[in-house]
Amino acid sequence: MQARSMRHGVLLLSTVLIALVVAPVASANKPIREIIPADEPVFVFRARDRHACQVLYDYAVTVKNPEHREAIFARLADFQQFADAHPKRMKEPDTPA
Repeated sequence: MQARSMRHGVLLLSTVLIALVVAPVASANKPIREIIPADEPVFVFRARDRHACQVLYDYAVTVKNPEHREAIFARLADFQQFADAHPKRMKEPDTPA
C-alpha cells in the first residue's frame, strides 16, 4: 500500500511540475497556472526533436484563435532558433524505457 501511495505522490508531483512548465509555454502570452489532472495525458516536445518544428507548424495552422496561433508561431521561432544554433544536439525522438 505504501508503494502505491508513493507512486501516486510521484505522479501528482510530476503532473504539477509539468503543469507549471507546460501551461505558461502553451499560452506563451498569458501564463496560467492550471493543474493538469493526473488522468489527462500530456505530450511534451523538446526543441532538440528533429520533427518538433514541423509538428508545431502543422498545429499552429489549424488553430482558429489568432492570439493563440501567434503564440504558437512565436514558440516555433524559438524552436527553430535553437535548431539553427545547436545542429549537433538535434536528434530523432526516443522514448525512455
